[in-house]
Parts: sequence; structure tokens; C-alpha cells
Amino acid sequence: MKIKVLNPFQDGHPLWLGLDHPEENMIRKVFQTITPDTVGSEHMMAGLTIFEPGEASSVHNHPGSEEFDYVIKGSGEVICDGERQSFKQNDFMFIPDGVLASACEHRGRTFMADLALYTARAASEGLKKPCTRERRKGAKIESILALYQLNERESSNE
Repeated sequence: MKIKVLNPFQDGHPLWLGLDHPEENMIRKVFQTITPDTVGSEHMMAGLTIFEPGEASSVHNHPGSEEFDYVIKGSGEVICDGERQSFKQNDFMFIPDGVLASACEHRGRTFMADLALYTARAASEGLKKPCTRERRKGAKIESILALYQLNERESSNE
């Protein structure tokens, strides 16, 4: 079948960012789900990003790509050019091509989950290798387990 239905926890490539300097709290867990490698996508890439309370992404961009984010659960702030803007569950974020920042700071008491989408070309130029179990060893995973269990419960109720 040409259409693919994917579960980010089972089919995505886990990528833990920020573990090199955990004291900076710039940690995020990414499940790269729609990529040229996973589904042969040519025009877009998507992944699920999870932040524990207090975690944030580093200042970054995806050159050659606009970015769209949808907040699945939680809340936080996006920082761009020194300005902060709050976001919450069910909000959309649009980040223009080349804009540096997009540093999401999660301020909630529980985890935050975010769906990110951008072009495959820009993503593949900076595509990171999936994270090994050994590298993830010290990372907090409570939120991932909670989201996975929620996903499993919802799937079994359908």
C-alpha cells in the first residue's frame, strides 16, 4: 500500500538532543517519523518532540525550510530575537525559513509534546542519526512512557 500509517514510538527513529551538556537543560526527545529514510518522503519531514518540565530546545533553525509546529500537550514559550511568546495545547506555530531561535521552553508541571513539520531537503541536510540505548540511558523518559501508554490505551478503546 502506498499510504503508510505510523506510530512514532514504534516506527520513528529516536533522537535525544542535548545530552552532551545536560546541565544546560537544552534537552528534547525527538521521534523522527516521516523522513526520507523511514517512508521515502521527498518534500517533508515530521516528528514528535517531547520535553520534560524545565527542558528547552537550543536556539536553532532549519535552513531552506519553513517550520510548522502543533502543540499536542502542554505549554511553554518560544523565543525569537529576544522576544517571548507563550503557547499552549492545540496552538500552531509557524517559523519562517531562516529564522533563528525557536527555543521552546517548557514551563509546565507535566511533559509537553509537539509535532514538528518541515521540508525533507532541509531536514536531510542536518538529519541526525538515531540515538542509541546507551546514549539515552541517563535521559528522563517518564513523559515518553506516559505518552506511549496513553497512545496504547486510546488505540485499544477504538
